[in-house]
Amino acid sequence: MILALLGCFFASGVLETNETMHWTYFGIFIGFMGAFFYGLYSIFSKLAIKRNYNTLTVTLYALISIAIITLPFTDWKTLSNVVVENGSGMLVFMLFHSLCTSVFPYAFFTIALGYMDAGKASILASGEPIAAMIFGVFFYHEILTVLSVIGVLLTLTALTLLSIPEKINTN
Repeated sequence: MILALLGCFFASGVLETNETMHWTYFGIFIGFMGAFFYGLYSIFSKLAIKRNYNTLTVTLYALISIAIITLPFTDWKTLSNVVVENGSGMLVFMLFHSLCTSVFPYAFFTIALGYMDAGKASILASGEPIAAMIFGVFFYHEILTVLSVIGVLLTLTALTLLSIPEKINTN
């Protein structure tokens, strides 16, 4: 777990010197709240699965809850301007992007909770920021740094160690 956390920390770019990144107490608070509620999602999803709820039902309820909370903060004017300026293709792209970055990961994570411990599933999910960083390099031509490469290596090491099957004691 420590390797995965350190890896994500290094890969995030938090330690990089960047004039455009500014830390605020509110931003840090929101980050901690996001982590807290993600942990709660893992716990409550695992409980729901044990009570024989379908994983897609759990995912649907979670996404509806998230939508209710975040929709009032949406900048509808900017969103509609982007769609109007770029046509219906942009709307299709935004819907597909939402499926790929929100719906599918939550659904797959919830399915995984049915087969393993919530803690292990959460650590395995730490590969997501690494995947995001790699996609950023390929699709957005972001530049890798020494710290981000160290972060990738630490996280991949953690995921590899976690994926090694436990030895079965036959005594």
